[in-house]
Amino acid sequence: MLKMFNNMRMAKKIFTLCSFIILAFGCTIGFVYSELKFNLKKGKDEVVQRAVESTWGIIDHYVQQASSGKMTTEEAQFAAKEAIRHTRFEGNNYFWINTLDPVMVMHPIKPELEGKNLSANKDPDGKALFVEFAQVARTSGEGFVQYKWAKQGVAEPVAKTSFVKLVPEWQWVLGAGLYLDDIEAQLAEIFWLISGIVLAVMLGSFALVFFLARSVSKPLTKTVEMIEDMEKGRLSKRIGLQQSDEIGQMAQAMDRFADSLQNEVIVSLQKLADGDLRVQVEAKDEQDVIRGTLNKLGSDLNDIMGQIGTAAEQIASGSSQVSDSSQSLSQGATESA
Repeated sequence: MLKMFNNMRMAKKIFTLCSFIILAFGCTIGFVYSELKFNLKKGKDEVVQRAVESTWGIIDHYVQQASSGKMTTEEAQFAAKEAIRHTRFEGNNYFWINTLDPVMVMHPIKPELEGKNLSANKDPDGKALFVEFAQVARTSGEGFVQYKWAKQGVAEPVAKTSFVKLVPEWQWVLGAGLYLDDIEAQLAEIFWLISGIVLAVMLGSFALVFFLARSVSKPLTKTVEMIEDMEKGRLSKRIGLQQSDEIGQMAQAMDRFADSLQNEVIVSLQKLADGDLRVQVEAKDEQDVIRGTLNKLGSDLNDIMGQIGTAAEQIASGSSQVSDSSQSLSQGATESA
């Protein structure tokens, strides 16, 4: 994977990294959205739980009245039902009471259900909600139940969360619920807001990456082309990039290097080729191998030419001596004859 990434072109690397960043950003947004949904639902649960626990105290008051003999059980239950019937929370949200059978004891919105066994009553998803209310109260004493219930002004039943609590002395189950459709509306609004932000970030990111990729890959491509030309002995190409970042500095350094090769090294080599052995170029520092070698080449050629000149003089001198000796021998031979 790393090898494949390393072999990608620079522009593709930048786009790939950007895509991973956007993906991570999207995952983070998804996590935040999920947490927000959970917290909104939890807030609803806490509100309805507090409401039921607070109202449960009203029933408990009448339970104590009946236990102390101040009221008969029938009187206390009737008073408790009527008190709960008119109690509301969070606007117009109501409470109901059913038994563990489950039979409806009191329902302020649908009084026609009172006295009826609701074991067969189910929501659109097939949940026997009143059976579940009774089961939760019987097994745990209290707890949450989610289901769907009709809402005024809405055609289809709406998701609802409820909290139920047992009144053990009378085997009653006090319950209340809150609709969750407002959470869905809030989440939908937040979803579209986040989607708009993500889309804007993506478009902005890709535009920025496109500009960045061009600003990086174009000069790098020119640099590679220039180096390939230099490898072939062509020194005329220049990058000509006028920017102050690292890429611009690299391009300008390459241009200066090509200028130096063309104006100093090549010119000096041409002079040497033409027989001018007095070539001297100023080395940049002690580690300047190119100019140092060029100067050494000129010096060595000077030495060689000097040695050749000396050898030529010696050969010429030797030839003169041989010629003189030959003439002397010739004269001696003539005189002897």
